[in-house]
Order: sequence, then structure tokens, then C-alpha cells
Amino acid sequence: MRGRYLIVLLSALGLALTTSPLVAGAAASRPLDETVKQLGGSWDYFDDDVSIGGRIYHGWGRPNYSVVFDIRGWDWFVANVGADDRWGDVAALIVTVNGEYVCRYPVKKGQKATPVKIPLAGKETLGLQMDRTLVLGEPQLIRGNTPAPIGGQQPSASATGNPGYLISIDPKSIQKLAEDLRKNLSRDPGLSGTSVQLAVSSFRLVTGIPGYNLDDAVAVNVREDLSSALVNVEPPAFRLVERAQLDKVLSELKLPQTGLIDSATAQKLGKMVQAQAVLIGSISDRGPGREVVINARLINTQTGECSVAAQVSMRRYVPQEVVAEEPRSSGDGSSPVGEILGSVLEDALRGKLQLGP
Repeated sequence: MRGRYLIVLLSALGLALTTSPLVAGAAASRPLDETVKQLGGSWDYFDDDVSIGGRIYHGWGRPNYSVVFDIRGWDWFVANVGADDRWGDVAALIVTVNGEYVCRYPVKKGQKATPVKIPLAGKETLGLQMDRTLVLGEPQLIRGNTPAPIGGQQPSASATGNPGYLISIDPKSIQKLAEDLRKNLSRDPGLSGTSVQLAVSSFRLVTGIPGYNLDDAVAVNVREDLSSALVNVEPPAFRLVERAQLDKVLSELKLPQTGLIDSATAQKLGKMVQAQAVLIGSISDRGPGREVVINARLINTQTGECSVAAQVSMRRYVPQEVVAEEPRSSGDGSSPVGEILGSVLEDALRGKLQLGP
């Protein structure tokens, strides 16, 4: 009798292993199409080709302004976000998980698609918000191991080869930073009492986690959001140098767009773009259990002095804590195979699996 039960148990294990999508050394995946349960908003999915930045992607989607998906049971969301080469323009994608802001991806027609990889393990909802000039090429939900980047582009990485990671930036903190900079203009007689022509440089990224870098998208998001906030402060205090003009000059000066600009360089840059001040700053992730701090300083391009500064700090939120990814062994419950074996055996011991009459 025991032999009979053992044979049935092994048959059940074999069935579980051959039918589970987590086995075979590859992650299970499915397109993020219209059959995925939606909790709010609406989503259009097209099973044909779309061109983003000259590259063709098969299968693409877009929300009608916004959509929220039920993603319980899935581990990753991946896609290629960009503007459709046929009718796209300038837009941005905002991603939320469990209702929490995760990141923002600005796009522009003609630019290469940006690979998106959002961790979902243990989460319940995925929210996407954008306008209709933006598309997601080959959007997928993935269950299992960490997916490889899709779309032919690699994520930013540190010198040790570890991928860059994203952190959430509170829009209210960005607004406060802009308002504090406006208030502090009074500390520099050369900048107060006038509408300042301002060049906003890239932000330097600092992390308190050894071996890891913040993703470059964090600096881009802060720069773009702060630029909009500076333009909209009341009463008006800033006029911004166009981004394309500033990027061209930075390229001519052979300056890396990493926020590393000193006083002498700021004066030279100001003269070339006719800016009265150059904004420089940093985004510092102090590590788990601590906070994220954004520093911003204005360099007067006439004097080379940095006499206006502001700082904001906010609660640290990372979509998934940054940890080193160790290879998953097999057969011990820590791998997909081990997890299935452990689950089936546990059910059998609890009497949930019927092994025979």
C-alpha cells in the first residue's frame, strides 16, 4: 500500500513539475493585453507592429489616460516606453504600484525607447498614467526569475556591474524646493528683484548603498519636475534656458551631464546661454530606513558665487529593496523546482492532495 501511495505521489510531483510555468529554467510571461484584469481606467492593446525611435516592436499598448491592473501573482512588469514614430510627440509615463508613485519616464518623438522593468512580487496593483502620444512596446507581465532587459538597451549600471535602481520622489517636495529657491533669491542682490534667467543642469546622484548606483532616470525626473515647478512658482521668479540649447552647449564644452559643474564652468556656461544663474544639485539616497535628500544651489554667473541654496528631504521609498541577486539553487525550496516540490509535499502531508482511494 505504501508503495502504491509513493508511486501516486511521484506522479503528482511529475505532473506539477511539467505543468508549472516556473520550471524549465525560464520565467513565465504573458502580454499585458486587454484580458488582464483592470480595476480602473481603460487600456488598448494592439497585436501588431509599432515603431519607436526607428526600432520595431511587435505588440503594443496604451492607456486611455490611465489604467490600473490587478497584478497579483506576477513578479515583474517590463515594456519599452517611447513615442510612436508615426504620430508621437512629447509625453511622459507615470508608474504606480499599490497606489504609490514609483517613477516617471519622459519621452520624445524620435528617441529610442526606454526599457522599463518594475518589480511586482508581493504587490497587488500596477497603475499606468500617460497621454495618448505615448506607447508601450511589447508590454509583458513576468513570473519567476529577474527578466533580462528588453528592447536592446541595457539599464544603467555601476562600476561593479550592478544595475541602477529607482526611488520615488514626492512631487510636493519638488514644489517646496522650487518655492524655497524663490524665497532665498533675496540673499543674492544680483538675483533678487528680477526674473532670473536660469540654466538647470543635471543632478549628481549619490547613494549610501555600497556597490549600487541610482538609475540615471532619477536625475532626469527630478530635473524635469523641478524645471516645471520653477516656471510655475508664484510670484514668477524664473525664466529657464531651453533644454536643447543647454545640452548643445554642454556638449560643445565637453562636459558630462552628471551635475559636476564648478563656479568657473558655470560662469562660462552662463555667458554662452545668457543665463544669470546655473542651478546645480544632488540627489542623495541615505539608505534603507533613512531618507532621500535633494540639494539645489544657484551659482551667480556674474560673480561665480553660490549664495542661494535650498534642501528638501522625504521618506525613502524604493520599488524593491536593493539586494545582491544570488543564483538560486535547485531542490531546496529556494528555487522554482524546490518551491513546487515543497508545496506539493506540504499539501500531501496536510491531506490536501488525494493520493488514492
